[in-house]
Amino acid sequence: MRIPFLFFITLFFFSTHGFSQTEDLSSVEKIIDFTRQTKLAEDRAWLRLLHFQRTWFRSQESAIASPVFFVSENGKKDAAAELEAYLRGLFSEDKVLIEEDSLQCRFPARYRYLKEKLSPLKIEWPDRVCPNFDRWFQTLRGTSASLVFSSYFLNNPSSTFGHTLLRINKAPSAKDGQRYQLLDYGVNYAANAEKVNALLYAFNGLFGGFPGTFTTMPYYYKVREYSNAESRDLWEYDLNLSPQAVDRLVQHIWELGPTYANYWYLSENCSYHMLTLLEAADSSLELSSKLKKWVIPTDTVHVIWDTENLVKEVHFRASVRSELYARLEKLSEPEKNWVSETVTQQKMLPEIEGWPSHRRQLALDAAIDDTDFTYPRNVQIRDSAETKFKNLLLTARANIPEISVPLNIAPPMEEVPHSGHGSRRWGVGYLTDSNLGNGINLRYRFAFHDLIDPPTGYPDSAKISFFDMNFNYLQNYQKFELNQFSLFEVVSITPYSAFSKNLSWRLNLGFESLVNPSCTGCRAFVMTGGPGYTLNLAQKLKTNFYAGIKGGLYYTSDSSGLLSDGTLPRFLLGFGPNFLIKTTWTPKLISIVEAWYRKDSRVSYQEYKELSLSAQWSPDISWGLRVSAIQRWFENQGSIDLLVYY
Repeated sequence: MRIPFLFFITLFFFSTHGFSQTEDLSSVEKIIDFTRQTKLAEDRAWLRLLHFQRTWFRSQESAIASPVFFVSENGKKDAAAELEAYLRGLFSEDKVLIEEDSLQCRFPARYRYLKEKLSPLKIEWPDRVCPNFDRWFQTLRGTSASLVFSSYFLNNPSSTFGHTLLRINKAPSAKDGQRYQLLDYGVNYAANAEKVNALLYAFNGLFGGFPGTFTTMPYYYKVREYSNAESRDLWEYDLNLSPQAVDRLVQHIWELGPTYANYWYLSENCSYHMLTLLEAADSSLELSSKLKKWVIPTDTVHVIWDTENLVKEVHFRASVRSELYARLEKLSEPEKNWVSETVTQQKMLPEIEGWPSHRRQLALDAAIDDTDFTYPRNVQIRDSAETKFKNLLLTARANIPEISVPLNIAPPMEEVPHSGHGSRRWGVGYLTDSNLGNGINLRYRFAFHDLIDPPTGYPDSAKISFFDMNFNYLQNYQKFELNQFSLFEVVSITPYSAFSKNLSWRLNLGFESLVNPSCTGCRAFVMTGGPGYTLNLAQKLKTNFYAGIKGGLYYTSDSSGLLSDGTLPRFLLGFGPNFLIKTTWTPKLISIVEAWYRKDSRVSYQEYKELSLSAQWSPDISWGLRVSAIQRWFENQGSIDLLVYY
């Protein structure tokens, strides 16, 4: 009878290292010596519990910046030193040490990992009692986990690109067998940036100046914040994690509670750290390495969706805005008018008294939702006028015995985030200019969507662009030049209505070649933007008309010919009316016509007129053909570009 080869190798391994599975390894130095010889500190599960990652210089260190996360002084950069310090501290600390200072109670995921990894060996583990952790663990403990994507919110810079968090899902109720998702717990990572002005916020966010903290809260808090207060739809991706992985996830969240990491808006943000949490829970997952260097929330969604057997189901949670619009579809025009006027005036208009009870029920249900949508903050304040008005509506609704039919809102599959195009875009094309000749156009955009990109998975009425660059090679210059660089541009053209009194607006901050014959070829830093209103002209054809005021502030270091009086050079300021018509002919063909008249100050040519047309045909979400034409009173320009999304 032959001894199996694997058994022989195992026996040889332990004999050559001076250990056997039956030898007493209670001596901590023997355990450490064993971990050195077996290179346990290089195990992927250990590295992920420490959040180790590759740096720019290919070395490894932890993404966690807080010193309380490490036992060793060198633990942030040395996983082996952290392992040995943890083991030495674990077996040498005083048994009467309070729980908050005990290594086992502070780092339960590490403790259980080591017990499991070294389980074949005969080790007497200290096994302390950790009542605070145990209570917390039982409160959060669930049977599964979900990744939640909160849709785009233009009014908050930190959530412009959306937001991701994890949800720990509780088991069904023992009483009725139902799942109550609002009683689940959410796990969030965000910048701790209280009382910071906008400019400092942007600088610190881009360059890691904020501490990013991990927090847990009942899921209904996040639903109230995102779905109710900010009217953001939620997409919930149920993940295929084992019960052991979910337990380790909760244990590891406890370890991260008092710590922080440096928050980087474009890389180590909420999206990145949701994936590192999942990798710490299940070390077999390969997620964060699939991300691009610069990360936005939709990238996280794409990674988990594309990972085989990770996503079990996708659920849609409608915001209060989506619920309101679903209720309005059941009302006639007079009933809609009653809802709008009642909520605006905050008093019950008498017309409803003569309606049948079923129609009153539908109108009151819509009015209650409209109150929540119109006054999301105030209805949370006890004794506010809006809260008293809502209670009046609720009382009137309670006097009608008919039960409201639960809303069944179909998920808008054209908006599901994992179906959208890649967040990056590059392009190449042909350019012709009446003054500068013909040439080549090169484009690159870091993120993330404009008004005529493939619309699936993205907001229909918004442009959110970051690091958008356009290089030209023109025959009159015989060299490549950076023609335009948009650091950040947002355009919001949500249609105005009785139930959505949104002010449209636009803002662009960047660098471009100054377009004015007084200073042809000048390079200028530019800030443009302004307010306006958008109307929906055609529902079936999806045609939106925007009208507003657009201003521009330009700064250039080249003042040659720029000023009319030759004094105070470099600044140019102007503003005037701006009009835009966007038409979605089909989901694959979208066009925009835009006009801007601007009156400039202190230049010899003080009137600027521009009329432009852009159209894009996108056979699928990975590429498209864009045709653009611009007519100014002193030049004409046209281009055709091939755009690729990835």
